Amino acid sequence: MGTKVLNDLLQGCLIKDRASQKLLYQNYYAFSMGICLRYSSGRDEAIQQLNDGFILIFEQLSLYEDTIPFDQWLKTILIGIFIGQSRKGLHQIDFSNTDPPKSTHHSIFSPHISYQDLLTILQRIPQTLRTFFNLHAIDSYTFEQLSNLFMISDEHSRAIVTEARIRLAQHLSKTAPPPSFSN
Repeated sequence: MGTKVLNDLLQGCLIKDRASQKLLYQNYYAFSMGICLRYSSGRDEAIQQLNDGFILIFEQLSLYEDTIPFDQWLKTILIGIFIGQSRKGLHQIDFSNTDPPKSTHHSIFSPHISYQDLLTILQRIPQTLRTFFNLHAIDSYTFEQLSNLFMISDEHSRAIVTEARIRLAQHLSKTAPPPSFSN
């Protein structure tokens, strides 16, 4: 979408023009859904969060400054929703029920697993672990940034990401076929 078209849509959204809101939603649906699917426990939750996110975006659009790309701002708003939810469950993480996987021959990002399969496995772990994993491993947040966002120590943020990796590896070892070696 060109800058002029986007600016026209944003201006329309600022005056609460329904046609502009619909076009903005439609143009950013796939991008936004991709984010929401990674952070949610399934498609229904992702759709709900996407819709809640767009309501928030329309309400806060006057705060948007075009010094950053709109899609980056939109992503920040959507991720913020999941961060808020994860803060509530931060102290409910149980670190005692998991053992490190017996085998580490599978990488979480194995070339033998499809994106859809990885997404399904990611959606099986608890919300807070999923959020920390996404923020760190996919959205490149540092442990320091995570600790600042969640008001915890760097060590605590590392422990949560490690726990998420362990749980993902456990699910992966249950579902992924062993790698095949060819000569």
